[in-house]
Amino acid sequence: MTDPIVDATRRIQRAWSADGLAEITTGILFFLPALLAWAKLGLDHQDPAWRVLNFAQTIVILPGVWIAMWLLPRIRNRLFGYREGIMIPRLVADSQAKAAMVAIIAVSTAALLVIILRKHPNWAVLTTLATGFASAVILCKIGAASGLRRHFALAAIIAAATVAIAAQGGDFETSFIRQFGMMGLLLMAAGAMTLVRFLHAPHAPGQ
Repeated sequence: MTDPIVDATRRIQRAWSADGLAEITTGILFFLPALLAWAKLGLDHQDPAWRVLNFAQTIVILPGVWIAMWLLPRIRNRLFGYREGIMIPRLVADSQAKAAMVAIIAVSTAALLVIILRKHPNWAVLTTLATGFASAVILCKIGAASGLRRHFALAAIIAAATVAIAAQGGDFETSFIRQFGMMGLLLMAAGAMTLVRFLHAPHAPGQ
C-alpha cells in the first residue's frame, strides 16, 4: 500500500517539475558564471573590465539564486498555474530510483577516493569531480522524490561529462568554466525540451 504522505510529496514534486522552468533557471544560474569567468580570461585583475565582470559574476552567484527562488514560483503561477499537474510523465519505480542513486553515489565516492589517495592530487580535478557528482546526487534525490525519469538521465549524463572534463586536467579556472558551462547547457536543454512537451500536452478544459 502506498504511503499517502510519500504519494502527496511525489505529486507536489511532479507538479513543480512538470514545465521544466526549474531546470532552465538552474541552468542559467550555472551557465552565466561560467560565461563571465571565460570573459575574464586574459584580463588583468586591475583592469576595470575584469572588475565589472567579477562583480557581475558575484551578483549572479549570490543574490541571483535568491531572486530566482523568489521569482520562479510567481512566473510559473502567472504563466502555467492553470495547467499545473496536467502532464502525466512516465515514472520510475522506487526500486529503480534507489538503485540509480546508490550506483551514482558509489561511483562518485570511488572516483573521489582515487583522486584523494593519489600522491599529488590535482585539486582542480578534485573540485570538478566533487561539483559534478554532488549535482548528480542532488538530481537523483529529486528524481527519487518525483519519480521522473529525466532527472536520473540528467544525473547520469552530468556524471559522465564530469569524468570527461576531469580527464582533460587544467587549472581551477578552466575546470570551472568547463564544468559549470556544461551543466548549465545540459540543464537548459533538458528544461527547454520539457517545456515544449508541457506546452503541447493536453490539459483538462477550464484548467
